[in-house]
Amino acid sequence: MYFNPWIKEDKKDFFNFELLQNELKNAIQTKLTPLIAIHGLRRTGKTSLIRVVLNSIGKKYIWIDSREISSRDDFYGKLTSEIDKLHHLKVEKISLKGVDVKLNYLRKGLDYLSKHKMTLVIDEAQLLKKFHLDK
Repeated sequence: MYFNPWIKEDKKDFFNFELLQNELKNAIQTKLTPLIAIHGLRRTGKTSLIRVVLNSIGKKYIWIDSREISSRDDFYGKLTSEIDKLHHLKVEKISLKGVDVKLNYLRKGLDYLSKHKMTLVIDEAQLLKKFHLDK
């Protein structure tokens, strides 16, 4: 179907993006690219581009959709939940400014992603700024 409005997962359903697919694939596969930001107008295929490329190269990834996040705790909860699906790690909790942060778990989880060359994708990341994750 040519004009299906849903997010694409497979290359056969994603037309006329070969150049961008190749550029993203090359950026993901180089060790010199620790962070990739994809921006553009709404509903132009950014999410589909990422999913199609990651699936086509067989890259394991964690996907967090920021539209489903309602608080800082929710973000950390989603991230730890996704890491837990990949690898069971010991959870160590501490309290920081009243926020329950699973620091050791997150650190070990992110180390695990890095060690196994996995990718963390945060879709609609601009929505997270309201949660002040940097504090």
